[in-house]
Amino acid sequence: MQREQFQSATKRTAKHKRHPLLVVLLLLGLPVAVFFLFDRLCGQTIKEFAQNQAKYIAVTAINTSINEELQQNPVSYEQLFHVNADEQGKVSSITVNPGQANDISSRLTLAANKALVERFPQKVRVPVGTVLGINLLSGRGPSLTFHIVPSSYVESSFLSGLEGAGLNQTMHSVILRMSVTVECFCGSYHTRQQVTSDMILTQTVIVGDVPSYFGGYPSG
Repeated sequence: MQREQFQSATKRTAKHKRHPLLVVLLLLGLPVAVFFLFDRLCGQTIKEFAQNQAKYIAVTAINTSINEELQQNPVSYEQLFHVNADEQGKVSSITVNPGQANDISSRLTLAANKALVERFPQKVRVPVGTVLGINLLSGRGPSLTFHIVPSSYVESSFLSGLEGAGLNQTMHSVILRMSVTVECFCGSYHTRQQVTSDMILTQTVIVGDVPSYFGGYPSG
């Protein structure tokens, strides 16, 4: 009889010991499960939101700095290109002024890099309800903090654009392309993307046929 009572008491003790262990496992596993569920539902949305914020901030900083620099030191078409005409006055070629082009590119790139240094790093906070994409929860809940930093210097290059501007006329646009790589961190989330901004520096109208060689490069 005593032996049976002892065995019964031992079983009850073992059951009581298993219950706290089960509770501990549940307490440890629940946050992990919630995290994986949240990551599955919202991970891509969080990364896209971070990329959009990074692009907006970087492009705004670059464009603002370039506009301010161009207001102080405007760029004319004649600074970048030399138009050559034949005896009949027809445009025969358009060549780049490499010295001026390099100076302008360096000056504008320096202004853009300075603007990014002053603007970054950035912290952007967004409520979890907004990330979930549910209108009823938008703007509610704890905030996710995005840390946005540039991970490279701004690089620049010139592009040419040709567009019809009327009868026997062609608009030549000189475009400055600025590129920089930006990284975003939000807890365990990390994303990197290249941000590009194109700005028209100057334009001119070419009357007649477009020359065979344009700025030293074939035009067509």
